[in-house]
Amino acid sequence: MKKALSLILLVATLMTLASCGSCGDKQKVINAVTTTDSSGTTPPSSTTDPDSTASETNSQTTSPQTTVPQTTPAETTTPSETQPTHKHNYTSTVTTKPTCTKKGVKTYTCSCGDSYTEDINKTAHSWKNATCTSPKTCSVCGATEGAAAKHTWKNATCTTPKTCSVCGETTGTVADHTWKNATCIAPKTCSVCGETTGTVADHSWKNATCTAPKTCSVCGETTGTVADHSWENATCTDPETCYICGATQGEALGHSYVAATCTRAKYCSVCYETFGSPISHSYNNGSCTMCSKADPNAPTFKITGGLPIKVRGCVITSVKTSYSGSTLYLTISGNRESGTGDVGINFDVFPYGYSAHTASGREYIRNVSAGSSFTLTVALEDAIRSEYKTYNIWIY
Repeated sequence: MKKALSLILLVATLMTLASCGSCGDKQKVINAVTTTDSSGTTPPSSTTDPDSTASETNSQTTSPQTTVPQTTPAETTTPSETQPTHKHNYTSTVTTKPTCTKKGVKTYTCSCGDSYTEDINKTAHSWKNATCTSPKTCSVCGATEGAAAKHTWKNATCTTPKTCSVCGETTGTVADHTWKNATCIAPKTCSVCGETTGTVADHSWKNATCTAPKTCSVCGETTGTVADHSWENATCTDPETCYICGATQGEALGHSYVAATCTRAKYCSVCYETFGSPISHSYNNGSCTMCSKADPNAPTFKITGGLPIKVRGCVITSVKTSYSGSTLYLTISGNRESGTGDVGINFDVFPYGYSAHTASGREYIRNVSAGSSFTLTVALEDAIRSEYKTYNIWIY
């Protein structure tokens, strides 16, 4: 009887199913069964469920369930079976989208069937700007904030009063027409609505030219014929030319040249165009004959002993010098104090610091009586040499 009872308990144990505390998997647990042999002893027995799965959350593990064996010296035991450890691996899905009025839900699910959820924060309102008909409004939930905006007015025209461009509300009355002056092709016309009044205006004529007859500047209508050319006089560089159309006739006059000097180049007296460069100075008697500039290389003259000079009854009170090339000219003036007849006067020219003279001569004062004045001009050739700049003049 006892042996039959032990077999019944063994079958019941093998058929027992256990659930995972975390994932809910059904697992069979083989419990240890105590049997009794005919001698009345119970053999030791130990079993482990081979299908047990570890309960886990975020990769936590549990040990497989086992039963503690009961043994008697006369019995043998059944070996236990072991199930591998299970690790959860979750994937997330938004199961309820959040809105500006309600939180959302995100669900995390493991392949074993285990799952958990977490909240998703509400979203911000999607505001639409306030208008003149409604305040600031959420386009999702319809919530409002603040007050309606002011009207956006469009100015009144001759066809509509002042009008809100958003809601169409109007105020006031229509405006006056915006008139454009009448022309030769249209009467006085409103530029907004096109209304007209009066009649067309006269043509706006532009005078005829050598290229076009009298023409209306508005509609282009013409009358009459073209005009004559408007000629500009010929110049030294251009022939007679029409300043309207550019037509020409005849030939240019050519330049009217003015000769170059030491201070300016050759030029045209009409158009003032210049040609070439100024010429060199033309020095004579100590200065330039064109511009009167002093000759930087002009010689200087000194009268030996100074003035006045008394010579044989005559008194020389003035000696003026001039030269041309190498010839020295002396103009002598004075008075005759006494005596009669001709008076001879000698001249010698010595370069400064040089003992030999470069020129000498003798001239006579003739037919000058006592008490009378005289003037004598003397020309001394080859008196001036380029290598000397200062000369002494001896008069005796």
